[in-house]
Amino acid sequence: MKKAFHILLSAFAVLLLWSCSAQKNTRATRFYHTLTAHYNIYYNGEVAFNEALKAMETRYKENYTGMILMHPVDALPKEKAGTGGPFDRALEKSNKAIKLHSIKVKPPKKPGWRNNPKQSALQAQEEYNPFLKNSWLMLGKAQFFNGDFLQSAATFSYIARHYVQDAEVAAESRLWQARCYTEMEWFYEAEDILRKLNINGIPRKNLNQYAAVNAGYLVGNQQFEEAVPYLQTAAKTAKTKLQRTRMKYLLGQIYTGMGENQLAYSLFNSVASANPPYDLEFAARIRQTEVFSGANYRKMVKMLERMAKSDKNKDFLDQVYYAVGNIYINQGDTANALANYELAIEKSTQNGTDKAIAQIKAGDLYFQMRNYIKAQPCFSGALAGINKEYKDYERVSKLSSVLDELVIHAEAVQLQDSLQILARMPEEERLAVIDKIIEQVIKEEKEAKASADKDAYLAEQQTKDNGIDRPGMETADASQPTVGDGSFYFYNPQVVAQGKTQFQRKWGRRPLEDHWRRAKKALSTFEENIAVEEPADTLVIDSTLQAFDSDSTLLADAGTDSIPNISDDPKTREYYIQQLPLAPEDIDASNIIIIDGLFNMAMIYKDRLDDLPLSIEAFEDLEHRFPDNEHRLESFYQIFLMALRLGDTEQSQVYKDKLIEAFPESDYAIAIADPDYEYNMRMMDVVQDSVYEATYNSWQTGDIQTVRQSGQEMNEKYPLAKLLPKFMFLDALTYVEEGDVEGFKATLKALLDKYPNADVSELAGEMLKGVLRGRELVQGGAHGMVWDMRFGANEEGVSAEDSARAFTAEKNAPHRMMLLFPTGSIDRNQLLFAVASYNFANLIVKDLDLSFEEAGTLSMLMLTGFYHFDEALQYYKMIYAAGGYASALNRDIVVVPISEANYETLMHGKTLDEYIAFLAETYGGDAADVAARWQLGKDNCP
Repeated sequence: MKKAFHILLSAFAVLLLWSCSAQKNTRATRFYHTLTAHYNIYYNGEVAFNEALKAMETRYKENYTGMILMHPVDALPKEKAGTGGPFDRALEKSNKAIKLHSIKVKPPKKPGWRNNPKQSALQAQEEYNPFLKNSWLMLGKAQFFNGDFLQSAATFSYIARHYVQDAEVAAESRLWQARCYTEMEWFYEAEDILRKLNINGIPRKNLNQYAAVNAGYLVGNQQFEEAVPYLQTAAKTAKTKLQRTRMKYLLGQIYTGMGENQLAYSLFNSVASANPPYDLEFAARIRQTEVFSGANYRKMVKMLERMAKSDKNKDFLDQVYYAVGNIYINQGDTANALANYELAIEKSTQNGTDKAIAQIKAGDLYFQMRNYIKAQPCFSGALAGINKEYKDYERVSKLSSVLDELVIHAEAVQLQDSLQILARMPEEERLAVIDKIIEQVIKEEKEAKASADKDAYLAEQQTKDNGIDRPGMETADASQPTVGDGSFYFYNPQVVAQGKTQFQRKWGRRPLEDHWRRAKKALSTFEENIAVEEPADTLVIDSTLQAFDSDSTLLADAGTDSIPNISDDPKTREYYIQQLPLAPEDIDASNIIIIDGLFNMAMIYKDRLDDLPLSIEAFEDLEHRFPDNEHRLESFYQIFLMALRLGDTEQSQVYKDKLIEAFPESDYAIAIADPDYEYNMRMMDVVQDSVYEATYNSWQTGDIQTVRQSGQEMNEKYPLAKLLPKFMFLDALTYVEEGDVEGFKATLKALLDKYPNADVSELAGEMLKGVLRGRELVQGGAHGMVWDMRFGANEEGVSAEDSARAFTAEKNAPHRMMLLFPTGSIDRNQLLFAVASYNFANLIVKDLDLSFEEAGTLSMLMLTGFYHFDEALQYYKMIYAAGGYASALNRDIVVVPISEANYETLMHGKTLDEYIAFLAETYGGDAADVAARWQLGKDNCP
């Protein structure tokens, strides 16, 4: 009897389960699957989701110095690198609920259902478990917070399509999809979704979500002002107190950027008063100081000073003193502001963004005070603490670069002045100073050792506390987004800046030159701390204690061949004495460094910093100290120009007269003596381009007289024109037309003497070498040198062995394409870019190697990698067809396909004319285009 009961009970259970199968669509099955999905699987997934989200929001370490993120998820990479994440359990439960409890079977159709809107809508549904939409939404959210934005966007797109009849679910899904696009920086797609939702109408339930998503899109797209109204709504309606407080902080930052200081101050005060996590409260207090403009500033200063005394702020002292500096700067008290910014730099323990911001503030103040020497380490140090995304990165990087260059010269001048003063002192006084320096070196070595021992001990304790190297210990938190940069060292500007700072700390600032570590090459083992008020015998003894570089590595690395009897021990007198300019030749060498340093400083003040008064001051200091220096001509001219710009007619006239009197034959004197000088200078750039183009055309047509006359007129009227070297070069080429070798040589030599660094000087030099070696000119046109030049021929001509070589017909052998042009006639980088860009866009599979080679007066861009002649010829036709680059090439460029074997033959005494003749004869119609263009080039040559 009992056995029969159990059989009946089992049968009833099986029948009940079968009746609740997802393959049936009845009220009972819908109720069962809704109940089971909600209170079993979904509930567990929701708990896991909320725990992971709370961990993400509370454990994320925000950088409150810069513009904060709307949510910690924004710190995740745009593309998910691996699999898995803290929301995996929520993903698992969502998928399980969908798999086990989805009902897609249509319910039984009632009579007349087509005419019943309610029944028609029921039959049109794709999912009949009314709760399952929640599992789908949790699935998409879990993918989103796991950082799988692309997959999440696809999931929400699916939900929006399959729940189209549920307006609220469809709108929520589209908004999540837009948020995914924003995270991936697909701003156009995100905007398109938001725009369409706005047009079609947003359900009331989704309005707050719309505000938050739209705020995120606008903030991500740097449209901060437009984001304000949406961010205000989001800050009121965010689900957690922490998120509401974060958004208020972000809104305060945006108001700060907009100049709405009162609104920003109020919001930061609201954040600080909301009992948030301490780091957020602290940051809000600091930000208040940036927008504070109240009269009762002393109360706030005292509050910050109390914060500085608290132990819990010992790692935030840089921010505290930075805040004090902000208050003083808002009150116009520059001295106290600067003192506190310096304290912030000194007290920093993190060497991160907070220290960098204080350095930028201090650097800006020094820069405004024109104290560029003190501004330099501020900007240079700041670069080590900020990355390229920092708002001021470009400005700081540029200033650091300019000031780095300036300080090299300024410190060189200061150093040499100090050395000369020390060298002129009586021996007894000199040795007394050196002995004090040695005492300081010994003291600093002891302090450095003690500091190193302390750091090593603390590092060891930190290692133990963190559990490093303990098996099974993990210190990373999977729920906290991390942003790592694994880029190559020299592609990471932050790491490079840190390295530069460490280098300067050890070696000082060095110009970019060979043998920079040599000790006596520039007498550079001293530092900047010998204070010199005037270049007289005045020396502040206390400041000499660090005059010498206490790091003996410099001298140790210098070769003993460069400095006889060198001592590399900074604790000996000899180490310092041997570096003093005691002999006349050493003093002369020291003076050269000072002269060059003052000149370069003056040019940097003028050209890089646009500080004309300081530039004039440096030039005049150079003239006063070294009246016969080699830069006098340039110095006089630069002061003359700057005085004109400043409207100082008296000073401009003084230096105009000085220049003409001292250098009457110079181009500068000729130019400024012209009454129309200022007009000529304004018109020079416009005139020289058009005149040169006309002169070049005259040379092409063989009009020698016009070429020479135009060059002479330009030289007389615009002696400072940048294109004068090219006019001289065309003038030289006219002698080729006449077959005048001596005139050609003389003009080229004059060009090289006057303009050694001009862009045409390289080509002119090669031509002059060829003529001096006895190479004959081809009368009737300079282009003839290209057609008839024998490659590889030496001064004795072509050897019998090379004369016997012949071109061979090897159609299936590897080929190359040669782009030949006169050396120096075009910009190589532009040519390389044009060819490489075309190849990248048009050769999907083929990969050609590009390289430059030289042959006499010709340069050649080589394209190697063609398997046979037909492939090379096809490429030749492509580049001359519509869309190819050949038609846009400079007319001096010749394009020739050639086999590797024939290229070797060409380089052994053959001419291009001979090769083209061989090509036309051997390949006939296949090479017709090459031969025709070659002949056309020859025919167009004068």
